[in-house]
Amino acid sequence: MIKAVIFDLDGVLLDNTSVIVEVFQEDARRCGVKVPDRKEAIRALGLPWMDAVEKLLGKDEKYKKIHREVWAEYEDKMKLMPDIEKVLNELKQEKAIVTSKAKDTAKRQLKNFLHYFKFIVAMEDTKEHKPNPEPLLKACNQLNVEPNETVYVGDYIRDFEMARNAGTDFVGILSGALSKEEFEKVGAKRLITSLSELTDIIKNKF
Repeated sequence: MIKAVIFDLDGVLLDNTSVIVEVFQEDARRCGVKVPDRKEAIRALGLPWMDAVEKLLGKDEKYKKIHREVWAEYEDKMKLMPDIEKVLNELKQEKAIVTSKAKDTAKRQLKNFLHYFKFIVAMEDTKEHKPNPEPLLKACNQLNVEPNETVYVGDYIRDFEMARNAGTDFVGILSGALSKEEFEKVGAKRLITSLSELTDIIKNKF
């Protein structure tokens, strides 16, 4: 029996994969480094946020400052997923978020939907990060549920690997980070094309 549903943020609750790619590309242009293509930018998703910035731009501190400036310019383009309110109201299980971004940023982006979630496990809350199971196991412990009573909803390989390593079930959302074939190649079997399908798949597949 599924007692808890835990969500990734980017590409799952936020419809922002393409915007994040644009941010990383604009970062690179302003920093004067090689501009990543979409695939290269997406490969950095799931890392702790500043690790992703370093991977794409380098470790110069001035690049991080430039990234923050670019992020502030683009953040208003990041919209919540369609049907988010309907889905969160339909799901009667406990809900939480496990994300690789900073907690303040996550709270700001969730806007009026923060109250649906018991808490957020963010980048600064654990020593280890995806695909290590520590963030997801911390969330299960705080919800007082067993991993096998939990579903994690993500949009990337590191999300699937974290769920597998933690012993939770996984639902993958095809929101732009990965294709159906890429998910299936690593063994992810329960896939949805939009958040609106989540309630039915949890009700009927677990």
